Amino acid sequence: MLGVVGRLLLTGFGQVRAALAGAEWPYLVGAFVCLALGTGYGAVQWWLIVRALGGEIALGRAVRVHLTANLAKYLPGYLWQPLGKVYLSERAGLPRPVAIVSLGTEVAVIIGAGVGILLVFALAMNGEIPLGGWWVLGVAIGGGVIGVLVGLRRWPLGARWRAALAVERVNWPLLGLVSLGMGGAWCLAGLALYLTVQAFQPVGWEAFPLCVLATALAFLGGLLVLPAPNGLGVREGLLVVVLTSVVSPALGSLVAVLLRLLIVGEETLWFLFIRGLALRPRQIGVRRPDG
Repeated sequence: MLGVVGRLLLTGFGQVRAALAGAEWPYLVGAFVCLALGTGYGAVQWWLIVRALGGEIALGRAVRVHLTANLAKYLPGYLWQPLGKVYLSERAGLPRPVAIVSLGTEVAVIIGAGVGILLVFALAMNGEIPLGGWWVLGVAIGGGVIGVLVGLRRWPLGARWRAALAVERVNWPLLGLVSLGMGGAWCLAGLALYLTVQAFQPVGWEAFPLCVLATALAFLGGLLVLPAPNGLGVREGLLVVVLTSVVSPALGSLVAVLLRLLIVGEETLWFLFIRGLALRPRQIGVRRPDG
């Protein structure tokens, strides 16, 4: 798919060049901020999941572990990120069973919230529910998630599962709230895509549901292709397919590639930021030798 996206960029090079020359860069800055906020929330979300599972880890350490391991997803295969996260979690003092369960729970929350958002905005795009119905349906889905999580607390196998994995207690309502927060993070990612499109072609707010839909579909589709580093190529191809209803294929390819670059950029800046914070105390505590 990456080759198809590249070919679309080359065949529509004149249109791409004109779009870049007339780009509204403040919209791209806004998209960058939305993506950075989403990445930051992802780190806090993992910390909340660990807390919900009864684990104890400082917020600062959890953020460093999450954002450091986050860069491993750009390696071929999807296992490097979770393996790195488990390793760093153990070094931060988190028991391995809790770290492993937290990763599985995190993936479940991301996929579950993504599927919920996908269904909500797919219905909205088909006109089967009115504008106000989005939030009604969203609240209904969120309430259902919380209800299921709270209900699982009484599940007969729950005690055995927790005992086998050394998870003493589970805060199900907190996991439900985390799932709702993840739904908001999906919408924030959709807003980043909308702003990226807006930077090159004026579109109304009626295109926002389509952008959320495209984001959820592309990111979830990228997760299914394990050999591709962070869904490289698959995500861009799906974005182009969905966006062709509002922009040309060449412009959709440009938007998909730029969105990828923005994501890589903000995740790299997050990593450099936390590394800087981690090194700062050590540098302050070092004494220079006399004479």
